Amino acid sequence: MSTDPASAELTTEQAADLLNVSREYLVKLLDECLLPACGIGDRRTMLVADVLDYKRRDDAKREEILDALTQEGERLGLSAKQAER
Repeated sequence: MSTDPASAELTTEQAADLLNVSREYLVKLLDECLLPACGIGDRRTMLVADVLDYKRRDDAKREEILDALTQEGERLGLSAKQAER
């Protein structure tokens, strides 16, 4: 038996909670093969390591988009106060 926490398995509900998304959204990610899983139907499980890897990639993608939007706002001369309106 492995004692490595990253090799532990999560249910779809646990993985959704870890990613702070709905279970339905997580199932969509699984159906689209964006996140690896074992099992079939509603009995799928995921490795903690895979869920954390997906979270890191998703966070990095969000950061890139935010940076691009910030640069575009600066290019257009928008200030933070204008963006809040």
